[in-house]
Amino acid sequence: AIAGGGSVIFVLVLLLCLPVQAASQPGDVDETIHVIQRKPVLQKQRFELNAQFGTRLNDPLYRHFRLAGHLNYHLTEAFYIGAFGDVMNFGATAGGPNHAFRETQEETNAVPDSALINWVGGMELGYTFAAGKYVLFNEAINYYDWSVSAGGVYLDSESILVPENRRTPVGTVALTGRIFFSDAIAMNIEVRDYIFKARLKNTTTDPLTNAIYGGIGLSLYLPTTF
Repeated sequence: AIAGGGSVIFVLVLLLCLPVQAASQPGDVDETIHVIQRKPVLQKQRFELNAQFGTRLNDPLYRHFRLAGHLNYHLTEAFYIGAFGDVMNFGATAGGPNHAFRETQEETNAVPDSALINWVGGMELGYTFAAGKYVLFNEAINYYDWSVSAGGVYLDSESILVPENRRTPVGTVALTGRIFFSDAIAMNIEVRDYIFKARLKNTTTDPLTNAIYGGIGLSLYLPTTF
């Protein structure tokens, strides 16, 4: 009887200990705290007004400057449509032949020709392919993104030696970066290529030309909050 009672007591003690042992095993309880931060800036269904100043990057003979205004509407966080207009011809006020142009003229005893864009107007579709956050002065966490765009434009051009305006529909592609300072204001950096046929002197056909511009400016988002 004593042996039978000892067996019952042993079984009861074992049953009481099993839950404690199971709960104390590592890996049964996940105490990790997951923090999900909201996106610093939302662009969906907002207008973006931006102004830029830039210069041409791929003409070693002639100084080109560019003033541009853009109006974009962000359909989603990734896609936007935009309309824009650029002015490049400021007469003798800005731009013109540079030192390399004059050296070439003196060495060859000939005047080199170069394609010039007067103004541009068009529309494009853009796609934001990268986005992230950065820390400003070890205090504020701000947002940046990168996008590519392509579209069609109406372009007015001439050349140094053929000062006849030529207006044609052409194509454009661009790479744009935005660095946000607040919900409504961002700095934009852009590299844009206009692809067109230039009319140059002493050429039998109009060569395909790439006019690549680099620019920097500011963007204002409306509404200013989201």
